[in-house]
Amino acid sequence: MAFLLAFLLGVSAPTVERSLRTRQSLDVTPLDVAFLDADRLFLLSEETLSLYRIDAAQLTLLSRLALPGVPVRARAAGGMLRVVAQDGACWALSNRRAGATLFSLDGDRLVAVAEADAIPPTAFGPGDASPEGIRFVAGTNLLAVGDAALLRFAGDGDAIERDGTLRLRGEPDALGRRAGDALAVLDERRLAVSAGGPPDGSDEVRILDREAADPVVTWSTKGRVRAIARRPTLGAPMELAVAVEAEQGPMLEILGLRWGDR
Repeated sequence: MAFLLAFLLGVSAPTVERSLRTRQSLDVTPLDVAFLDADRLFLLSEETLSLYRIDAAQLTLLSRLALPGVPVRARAAGGMLRVVAQDGACWALSNRRAGATLFSLDGDRLVAVAEADAIPPTAFGPGDASPEGIRFVAGTNLLAVGDAALLRFAGDGDAIERDGTLRLRGEPDALGRRAGDALAVLDERRLAVSAGGPPDGSDEVRILDREAADPVVTWSTKGRVRAIARRPTLGAPMELAVAVEAEQGPMLEILGLRWGDR
């Protein structure tokens, strides 16, 4: 539809060239991923935080620590990472462990430096979190963000509501789009979301334009997409980390996206 409209208006429709940089099996099931910088990636599981280095087509485990909180029960696993880049640190929150933990680095070694009941509001932008911070609603995979219960929260009002409704800049998406439980902000215009699917089935990554009803590009995955993060590199191509829970085991993919016009 978007291409037909562009053709009728005499405007070139955008094209996206997608390339697989690397695909690597994981020994833990990912709940969230977040880049510290262009070469290092945090990966959260139910019980651990891992730090990986990305070199060309290789993913190398640098450090791993267990989350220090006591085990708690939750029906479906959920997790959230919040990087504090200026401090070289990261808050980690799992609904299978009590509280949130701030991790820092000693070289490339993870160090747990603080614990709290929730990820504090100081880790987010103004107005993103209530004074109580962000935590999981007890026994669920829903994040308590003020009065809202959300599947995923990316900051600046971008989130996925418990029923899959996409929320943009604090308001339900005017175009009525829905998503699974993975969300990453790519730039001021574009976001990446999952479609949502069972762990043993297929899922889909969708690149969305905030103002366009049709996705910019989509592609299928052999398993449920658990998390997406943009690699902080300059220039083209844009790179994404996509964590997938597949029937044959969890894996992490690094993909390049190059934008152009027909």
